[in-house]
Amino acid sequence: MAGKVDHSRLDYSRSKPPGNAKYPWSSWATGEAWVATRGEDFDVDPNAFLMAARQWAKRHGFRVRAKVEGESVAVFQFLPVPEEIKR
Repeated sequence: MAGKVDHSRLDYSRSKPPGNAKYPWSSWATGEAWVATRGEDFDVDPNAFLMAARQWAKRHGFRVRAKVEGESVAVFQFLPVPEEIKR
């Protein structure tokens, strides 16, 4: 059975608590199209970056239009999911 503990066990020793996004997705979820470049804006393969964007979008009620240009550029746009699709 679960037991009570001192709340200090929930204090984080890291600078960011778990679950904080590595990228500022909510700042980019404006409906505008964005371009991000590997080495400047993200450090992974552009397809992996866009997969992370899609995962964030799904959790927060958005969808993503996206494409990779070349080997280091990701172009993306967060759009709200229409109500009829949410049902």
